[in-house]
Amino acid sequence: MLVETDSFSGVVFSEHGSPNTDVFTFSILLRPKEKDNITPFTPSLDDIVVAERIMKRCAEGDKISADSLAIGEVNDLSTYRRQYFGGINERGQKLIWINCFSKESGFDHKDWQKEIVEVQDGGDWYFNVVANISTEECYRFFRNSIGG
Repeated sequence: MLVETDSFSGVVFSEHGSPNTDVFTFSILLRPKEKDNITPFTPSLDDIVVAERIMKRCAEGDKISADSLAIGEVNDLSTYRRQYFGGINERGQKLIWINCFSKESGFDHKDWQKEIVEVQDGGDWYFNVVANISTEECYRFFRNSIGG
């Protein structure tokens, strides 16, 4: 499902389709040291709106919740496209992994609505974060390295 608003645009991946199963083979939706099993779910538009609000609040506070990782050095959030993947942890909490990549990067992502956007390096053109829409926290911020 494609989502377009004045402040963000992205695609919601279904729990039943590829590449969602690939996302959940990794522990990207878990906090470090958590060992929960994650069950995929397809986020609703309401879930996405809540996840976006959480990510925006974290970006404005320049940290990612209890992980205290700086989200600084990313551009204005409206300049990024998003990919949304949903999961539910063993406590029943809804988690959304938001994969962000710049609309203006020089990289060609013609299949971004079907495939996970992954790059080596890329700097602040690429980042991702998990929004826990049940607790309204965000964590596991990751910004690509600059390389070199």
